[in-house]
Amino acid sequence: MWYRTDTTYVVSTYSTTSIEDIARIATQPLWFQLYIQSDRGFTKDVVQRIEAAGCRTLCVTVDSQYPAFVTVSNVPDSSCRQI
Repeated sequence: MWYRTDTTYVVSTYSTTSIEDIARIATQPLWFQLYIQSDRGFTKDVVQRIEAAGCRTLCVTVDSQYPAFVTVSNVPDSSCRQI
């Protein structure tokens, strides 16, 4: 598994596993790849959660032509809101 290697793991905004769960088993530094959401309050909450989980680096994605669209209604299992 990835967490048993000497690899820095970059967790995606669209991860299906919460950052807290990943941080619990990670043995190497975690980075977080963030798509900034139009809901700035949600984005702020995500950043606070990744800081609390111990992520050392925030990778802000700027190459997306359109803002990421993450809502409970457009994700079948609502997992993207777990960030």
